[in-house]
Amino acid sequence: MQQQSLSFGEERSLKLLAFVILFEHTAAGDHAFAYQRGVDVCVVVPRLTLRLQERGGWGDTSLQLPGGDWADVFTGSRHTGDTPLASLLSEFPVAVLERI
Repeated sequence: MQQQSLSFGEERSLKLLAFVILFEHTAAGDHAFAYQRGVDVCVVVPRLTLRLQERGGWGDTSLQLPGGDWADVFTGSRHTGDTPLASLLSEFPVAVLERI
């Protein structure tokens, strides 16, 4: 992540609950939690993964990212707009996205 990230500076350290939930309920939407922290960080984590596997995976479930371009800090992959979770989480089990 960029050292100057506005979402993790000293002025943000006490505002840990200032999250915006990004994920809307879709077919497999109850198997993921996504939120935005500040203006430049989004986090996506799967949940209930055994049940997700039993139902056949993510299907066409997607996440509508806030405007702009985003890069996954773990994989380097870039995303924008409506992003399929099958693609977003294909290389690593969680995504931490930074606005670029």
